[in-house]
Amino acid sequence: MLLSLVLSAHTASAQYTFKAKIFNDQTKAVLKGTTATIPDLNISISADTSGILVIPNVPRGKFEIEISYVGFGKSEMIYNFPLQHPSDIITIRLEPSAAE
Repeated sequence: MLLSLVLSAHTASAQYTFKAKIFNDQTKAVLKGTTATIPDLNISISADTSGILVIPNVPRGKFEIEISYVGFGKSEMIYNFPLQHPSDIITIRLEPSAAE
């Protein structure tokens, strides 16, 4: 019984990681410094120089993740954690904004 309580406590506190690589949809170039935000968790991070975003410590549940980069349209997607393929790096393509 004690073992099941310990396992339940561990499962309840499980944390997950979101990994994505961000590209320009037209040129296929990586977008360095792209910002990812999970508004519900008050988390915001930036992509590294290879366009990769890593958001650690995401709890179980559904969360909207906003991806933005100056001069490009924003991506807003809802992800369900744990992800179906947690070790995969998700590819996200942003479209350049229309000139105003």
